[in-house]
Amino acid sequence: MNDYLSNVKEKLNFIISDMANHHWLFANRPGHDFMRQNHGKLSFYDTMRLIIGMRKGNTNDEIMDYFDLDPARIPSLET
Repeated sequence: MNDYLSNVKEKLNFIISDMANHHWLFANRPGHDFMRQNHGKLSFYDTMRLIIGMRKGNTNDEIMDYFDLDPARIPSLET
């Protein structure tokens, strides 16, 4: 069973990676969307994985979980 699950995950990652190679086909503004990845923006691959893997948490918590960030080390405007 575990082999089946890892096979499904591997295929899903391959499909997302293939989609990322042709990301302009899935963008509202081809040639503009997902073009600033070297400026700290989320890549198409990371965006798809994040959306698919989201649970019931808020967006900030889900992003921190996805990138294994420590909430105590993230600057906040809250006092």
